[in-house]
Amino acid sequence: MGDKPKSEFQSRIEALREQAYLLEDRRKSIDAKVREQGYMSKHQKAELADLQEQAKQIQKRADEAKSDQEAIEAIEKTFAGVRGPMPGGSSGGRQQSKSGRQPAGWVGPVENQLQAIGAKSLTPTGSVVVPSLSAGLIDEDPNRPTTFLSRITFVGLTDTSVFEYMRVASRDHNATTVEKGTTKPTSAYSLERVQDRVHQIAHLSEPINRADLADIAMLQDFLEGEMVAGVELELERQVVAGNGSTAGTLDDMVGIFNTSGIGTQPFATDIFITARKAVTQLEERRIPLASVSWVMTPEQWEEFELSTAAEQFMLGSANAGAALPVDRANRRLWGLPVDTSTIMSSGQALLADWSSDTVEIREREGITLEWFEGGIVGMDGDNAVSGWQRNQVQWRAEGRWGLAVKRPHAMVDVELTEGS
Repeated sequence: MGDKPKSEFQSRIEALREQAYLLEDRRKSIDAKVREQGYMSKHQKAELADLQEQAKQIQKRADEAKSDQEAIEAIEKTFAGVRGPMPGGSSGGRQQSKSGRQPAGWVGPVENQLQAIGAKSLTPTGSVVVPSLSAGLIDEDPNRPTTFLSRITFVGLTDTSVFEYMRVASRDHNATTVEKGTTKPTSAYSLERVQDRVHQIAHLSEPINRADLADIAMLQDFLEGEMVAGVELELERQVVAGNGSTAGTLDDMVGIFNTSGIGTQPFATDIFITARKAVTQLEERRIPLASVSWVMTPEQWEEFELSTAAEQFMLGSANAGAALPVDRANRRLWGLPVDTSTIMSSGQALLADWSSDTVEIREREGITLEWFEGGIVGMDGDNAVSGWQRNQVQWRAEGRWGLAVKRPHAMVDVELTEGS
């Protein structure tokens, strides 16, 4: 007899195992390089952190695959002795639906749904872990705007919701030439220890009819995308503009604009000169520009792109276009990338270094998308009605993060409107 064919779950596990082998090979390669050079570079440290996060995601997917397989085996065991048509079929064979679709056998679709989406269409409750927002894990299409969150290093927290870090409070360079035998000048670098915790971002959907999820192919994908996008949008707002409010049910972060020590650039002449002066601030503070980018509203970026005032900065016909501050093709302003975000205020921009030297997001839980059919979805007179009774599903998306701003002086709040 030939070998027994592999199940879909076995294939998933083997694929995940192969990915784990590749990650381990890369980790060993980095480790060998570190031993050879005698120190660990920032790039190597960041790469190891990224490998660790990928390994965690692989383990989660492996656990989910195992759980799915156990669910399938339990279902098949329950119906092992059933004779006659399976649910969705007919005594005379497969039933033709009015839409012309040919319903398949029952166990097959169960397995396919479980494999593809964690059984969310078939079980009354379940969850899906959304891929991390860490830099390098997002498919960044150069033809569309990216979120500035993808430029920030996400650092995982284990078994704790609190963290601490050192923040640069002030810098006073006093190095100079010194005559032999005389006292050297003292430079003052003030650091402060900051203690913080993660904050939960979450929202619920309205109850959705289970029948609609089954009948409308794109509805489930639409709901998932919108629920995840809502959490990401609020995370953007918290990182940039969170004011630390705890009024009512709020539990806000203290965002970049409300962090003491960030630079400010008042409006100067026009938006182009103002933006260039902001770049100068970072250059004067000796901030490497490799990880620096802009964040502004889509409308503000449109104003930069459409403004004819940019032509005043050209250096003559021989270099036509070479000195323009706006690079439309590569979405750059004064040579630095531009990310758009609807959470920004009109007439305002943020110029910031997004390297881990300046800012990190501490992640206790990434975005988890869950659905539940047993929640209260309405009232029938004085009696509460559950989703189970009405065959309705409610979705929840949530995650927990904290913000660590380590170098406020590497960020500039830019006022692009006169008098703002």
